[in-house]
Amino acid sequence: VDGILKNLPISLQDGKINIYKSCRGATLEVDFGLRVNFDFRSRITVTIPGTYAGSVCGLCGNFDGELKDEMMLRDGTLTDDPVRFGQSWQVSSTPGCTHECRGRCPKCDVVAARRYESSEQCGKIHSLQGPFRDCLGTVDPTPYLDDCMYDSCLYKGHHTILCESLASYAAACQDTGAHIAPWRNQTFCRE
Repeated sequence: VDGILKNLPISLQDGKINIYKSCRGATLEVDFGLRVNFDFRSRITVTIPGTYAGSVCGLCGNFDGELKDEMMLRDGTLTDDPVRFGQSWQVSSTPGCTHECRGRCPKCDVVAARRYESSEQCGKIHSLQGPFRDCLGTVDPTPYLDDCMYDSCLYKGHHTILCESLASYAAACQDTGAHIAPWRNQTFCRE
């Protein structure tokens, strides 16, 4: 805060903003009902009261319940390009940061990514007999599977990446109330 490292919990602006540890991450709460959870890895969840439905915009969408208009650019037009979508909401530039990779950039083609599609790896996400089988009709597994395979490929099958990808799909399923079977054990994604 103001350049000084603080320990959690912390309360700011006379209690209007509170930040504290929660489960395996941290939560920021603002007095008007905004809540941001971060797991200190890769998952951020933003929650706002229903009174804001349809009256917000940005990277988290407009909260109108319609998936078709979630990729709206800052100028109000729609896109299906996630890079263009993200760039349109960029607040400011940081010196030295660019949208493109420079130098030796990691690459992974579709064929290489398919190596991680087995039911012992990323394929757990869409397996009809897998731990997420009861969620498949509720949360589309395709983008989670694609991201898992691509990230696993970029990181050469590093186990942590696989576990984070599976955890991301599990969290999305749980957010909808869908049942998931146990998928962690002593030898797989133990956490």
